[in-house]
Amino acid sequence: MVVGEHQVAFVNTQIGSDTPDWRRLVNHRYSEQRIVAGDPLYALGDFTTHGGVDPSIDRPGEIAALLRIWKKDRKQLLQRFDENKDGEIDLKEWEQAGQAAEIAVEESDK
Repeated sequence: MVVGEHQVAFVNTQIGSDTPDWRRLVNHRYSEQRIVAGDPLYALGDFTTHGGVDPSIDRPGEIAALLRIWKKDRKQLLQRFDENKDGEIDLKEWEQAGQAAEIAVEESDK
């Protein structure tokens, strides 16, 4: 639902020193539409989500925080995720730790 739509045209506008910058554009037509809460919005481009609908939920941040906590206890981290028992967490094992942290965060939100 569009609440308001405005067609604005500036043709041969007199430009003076007191004219706002946006009105100095001449021979152009602009169309404006108001976007009201609840209206669908489509955007094209390369976007990154930094949060969700509820700004108090930051799932990637919570997962990262949990992984930082787990990294502080290296002995338990190795015991839990070092499958090949080489004393190091390799990329595959770290990805498994990340998946475990994601599951833990999701379960804590229930």
